Amino acid sequence: MFRKATGKRAFTLVEILTVIAIIGIVAMVIVGLRPGNPRGLEDARRIASAEFRVAQSKAVLGANPDRDPTTTQRYNIRTGVLVLDDPDDVERHLRFIQPIVGGTDSQEKTALSDYYWYASGEGVTLPQGVFFVPPDASGVRARSAVEPIEGSARVRIDPDLRAKGQKFGEGKKEWYAYLFDSNGQTYMTKAVVMLAEGQIDPASGDVDFGEDPFVSGFVVHRSGSLSFTRDDEEAAAAAE
Repeated sequence: MFRKATGKRAFTLVEILTVIAIIGIVAMVIVGLRPGNPRGLEDARRIASAEFRVAQSKAVLGANPDRDPTTTQRYNIRTGVLVLDDPDDVERHLRFIQPIVGGTDSQEKTALSDYYWYASGEGVTLPQGVFFVPPDASGVRARSAVEPIEGSARVRIDPDLRAKGQKFGEGKKEWYAYLFDSNGQTYMTKAVVMLAEGQIDPASGDVDFGEDPFVSGFVVHRSGSLSFTRDDEEAAAAAE
């Protein structure tokens, strides 16, 4: 006895493979709308926030930044995170992050100009195509908010911090700086670190973030705690 046809037909293998291929093409098109690595922005936020946590923990530990036991003990320990601001360094401009540890040679000296700074680790470079968004970036709403340090958001510090301590001074590379005190707290009410996808002009060193860049970042609260954000309005409010 034969069964009656139900009118339903299963998909053939060719049809299934065709659908999978179409889905794959659409996915590639969507990914292609984003410059660079689609995971790069989140990876950059994870990398940058980890460097801030390292700097904060070293501040709380209060270890002597001068590793040479024959030199003078350092006092008034502070730590910080530097972001390179050097358009001539196309590979690392606004992408290289360096934690630092500093101290003075006397308990009575507390001014930043009296500090000797040392690199803490080798530093890290953000993924290709992702940049730190400086406070004065043009055309970008989600800018980082940095409270001025001795009159400027930038500091000048020697690029070679590993051999010995170096002070602030003229003729040295410029960095954007975030500092922690010995309690692991920031010197500002709230600092906002924003990252965005962009492209750098090799000739001028200028970074173009476009009209509506993909952004991600984190807020460093007065207590030193961090919270993640993709809210460009929050970043803009903090920068005002």
